[in-house]
Amino acid sequence: MNCDGPTTGVFSLFGSPVYSTYEDSAVHGDVMISGVRSCWMGVIREDVSGSMTINNNKMADPDAMEINSNQIAGDLTCMRNSMAWDSSEESNNLFPRMPEPNTVDGARVGQCVLSSSVTDNGPPGPGPF
Repeated sequence: MNCDGPTTGVFSLFGSPVYSTYEDSAVHGDVMISGVRSCWMGVIREDVSGSMTINNNKMADPDAMEINSNQIAGDLTCMRNSMAWDSSEESNNLFPRMPEPNTVDGARVGQCVLSSSVTDNGPPGPGPF
């Protein structure tokens, strides 16, 4: 998988590489996203009454997975993903980034424990992932 141009199928109609997005909805229960192979994946502004688990996903884009601004009543677990960010780009470049932390009432596990850096080779950003 690469992110250089359109793929076959429905994404080629839009001239877009394959991506997955889960945004701006309420989930009355748990969210589990596993085994996604794509260019980019966003899990943004979800209101989850249970736990969120994001495991074993591989992305081609260096921006990879953005897991931002979610409200999670349970745990947030991220394991064995190619990359995970809790921030977004401020321009067309990867850095600098704008922190968009998740609110998690339960435990944070794996890649979702520390916030991602907001500058190239910088320390973790402010607040927990």
